Amino acid sequence: MLVRFSKPKGTPVLTCVRADGSSTYSKSAHGAFFGPHDLMHFAVETTLGLRQAFFGLIAAGWTIEQFAEPGAAARLPAEAIFAEHVVNLLMQEATYGPARDAAEFNRVLSQVMAGENRSSGSTVRVVTEDELRLIRERFAQLLGEFQALKLGETLDREFP
Repeated sequence: MLVRFSKPKGTPVLTCVRADGSSTYSKSAHGAFFGPHDLMHFAVETTLGLRQAFFGLIAAGWTIEQFAEPGAAARLPAEAIFAEHVVNLLMQEATYGPARDAAEFNRVLSQVMAGENRSSGSTVRVVTEDELRLIRERFAQLLGEFQALKLGETLDREFP
């Protein structure tokens, strides 16, 4: 699936074009937040090999709008919930710091996941130190490339 991060005048646009040619896109109503957030999703999901999280679900036919529909969270697979928590923790880190080592990251992630009603009894995948390093590096590279775009330019990546 082609994942296109666009920088038009105004807010970033995320477009996903599936292998069958169908597509979904979103112009963020929340300004600059979703550009980096979506880039972090891409870094997390590609580094950890997640296929049932945000981009994997879009590749399988979900539209971006479906994620915001009432009751959507209840339909998400456990991997998507896990990915969202990883992304949120890493976005907090990228915004406010400091970077956590793997042991502390997984401790906090476990606490956050335990707070999910749906995750009771499920195990949280451990994120290794190397995976955290690769995610951070990939995100920094993607964010730098995105920020360097001129108005009207795009950053294209393939998922997976």
